[in-house]
Amino acid sequence: MTIERVSLPEFLATTGRLLLNERLLIVDQAVALLEQAYVHLPFKQSMYAVRPIQQLRLLQYRLLRTPEDSLPSEFQFHNEITKIFSSLRDLHTVYVLPEPFSNAAAFLPFMIEEFYESEKAKFLVSKVSSQFSHEFFVPGVEILYWNGTPISRVVEINSERTSGSNSEARRARGVMALTNRSMATLLPPDEEWVVITYRSLSGDMLEIRQPWLIMRLEEFPSATREQDPSTSLIQEIASGVDIQTDTIQRLKMALYAPNIARELMDLSSTGSSIDSPDKNPANTVELPASISTHANSLNHVRYDIPSGMPGTFRVQVVVDQADPNRKYGYIRIFTFSVGLTEGDADRFVLEFQRLLLLLPSDGLILDVRGNGGGLIYAAERILQMLTPRRIEPERLEFINTPLTLELCRLNAPSQLNAELDLSPWIKSIAESTETGAVYSSGHPLSSAESCNLIGQQYYGPVILITDALCYSATDIFAAGFQDHQIGPILGISKNTGAGGANVWKQTLLQRLLADSSLNPFKTLPNGTRMQVSIRRSIRVGDRAGTPVEDFGVVPEYRHYMTKNDLLNNNVDLVNRAISILSDMPVRMLSVVVDSISHKVLSATVISQGISRLDVFADQRPLKSIIIRASRITLKVSLPRGSSSVEIHGFEGNQLVAAYRRGIESFNS
Repeated sequence: MTIERVSLPEFLATTGRLLLNERLLIVDQAVALLEQAYVHLPFKQSMYAVRPIQQLRLLQYRLLRTPEDSLPSEFQFHNEITKIFSSLRDLHTVYVLPEPFSNAAAFLPFMIEEFYESEKAKFLVSKVSSQFSHEFFVPGVEILYWNGTPISRVVEINSERTSGSNSEARRARGVMALTNRSMATLLPPDEEWVVITYRSLSGDMLEIRQPWLIMRLEEFPSATREQDPSTSLIQEIASGVDIQTDTIQRLKMALYAPNIARELMDLSSTGSSIDSPDKNPANTVELPASISTHANSLNHVRYDIPSGMPGTFRVQVVVDQADPNRKYGYIRIFTFSVGLTEGDADRFVLEFQRLLLLLPSDGLILDVRGNGGGLIYAAERILQMLTPRRIEPERLEFINTPLTLELCRLNAPSQLNAELDLSPWIKSIAESTETGAVYSSGHPLSSAESCNLIGQQYYGPVILITDALCYSATDIFAAGFQDHQIGPILGISKNTGAGGANVWKQTLLQRLLADSSLNPFKTLPNGTRMQVSIRRSIRVGDRAGTPVEDFGVVPEYRHYMTKNDLLNNNVDLVNRAISILSDMPVRMLSVVVDSISHKVLSATVISQGISRLDVFADQRPLKSIIIRASRITLKVSLPRGSSSVEIHGFEGNQLVAAYRRGIESFNS
């Protein structure tokens, strides 16, 4: 793995020059994309009082009246286009700069994060790169000024420049932009270096001057790149990812976890697979002495569990030192971009299932902070493993335009694109001429069958940790978690990043409309790219019909990050999650099939926190049993031709656990 680092002046010397006709083509394509396909256009124009189409046409007007030899620099042109797209405050709908910008990031070789003391925001250095060394500028120093400006004001200025969909998201990105900036959708810093005033660990006020550096991450898979020809169409149409966060995650991995970056590249090149999960009947966990242990400064110890997808999952068992008998699972999900980095969604779902079955039943902490999204159906399919309820995938809506109607008619499904079926949207879009409706009817992207095929795998209480950098498919995952009442959400921000859409690239639209006379899309020059929010996501359950865009998911609990969190592996955050989990009931439903013969199923059922079991075959009720002991023997006659068995566990009248399995698998 080769990672190239250059100074900002060296990098800018490699940029090119766009001709007049190329600039006009970019503006023309931006107008077509936003005017005819952008699902949030009416919403954004109302919420932020912006007129992006008019801005683009004014730019077009000025370009037509500018001689070729008087054109402003390419840098200025990119800046103007980027500002127009940024005004929409939509990280899905972006203008992707050409090479060398598209796969590069500007960075400082340390990480600055926000923490709170008495609910007052402060900033400190939480990590430094292994290639950076300074006697006094080390993790734990507090940042005071940035080029002579108070650091809090610099964060505000950065926040105003970002495309975050709400104030919390803009602030989180303002902090991130202090030291990490993806240049796929943002221009490089104005300054070549920064002068940072900080308070050292000994309390002295000192200064450091640090040049901006550029890293090209060319060997890492990226959401900014065009899909490999072998990539399935379904992966392209199911995307929901924030390009900025995707790039920054890869940058952080290269800077602060190079061993994982190397392992990720090795796994990608070898195409390694994950073994099928073996269920632990007692849902217990043994902690082998060989795995690594982390002791924190407060009241828990963590044991690492290896994952076959190290760039996607980090898994630990957390032991409460105050009560060593209480053990909790912890899974950090860094990305849902599995189709772009580590195989397909099936592999992701299988690995998540395998990891769940290794974890203790006292409770599970799911942490999706900083997850910029990925494949929507990968995110939605893992919800079923955490709840006995049937999962209802979120609905997606097109904006009603002649172009979206043509798009749906051509892909309903087409003979060329059998994977894509947009026929459910046709009727409502066609009727909009008469109804005046802005949006089409809503239909799921993920099939209900795939979202319920596996069923519940984890029976203990679950808590989800979010922040304002959660975006897109992660927003949809968090919304589904809340809408299906899987458990509480603990946020370090007031809401998630609020990216409520399915995003398609301009090249995909060009391909899907290739046979239409209405196709306005053309190949962009010099490797520039665009993408657009093509379908907006709508929530289900008690919040049915509420859009995710801009609003995000509001957590039930709030945690203000502490200095101890930033320097000691989120110790206070994890302890807060444990304190919430400890007050929630622990359930268990383990079914071990002893035999199945002559259509009689005999099984041993171990349960906890369950008062009644209902048994079903192919969703038909067969038997109801009152639970009087934690272990019982279940015998039930199955109707001829039965293909599946379900066991539902109730506490009172509340469904609290479910087991599902195909009959054929009993003999496998």
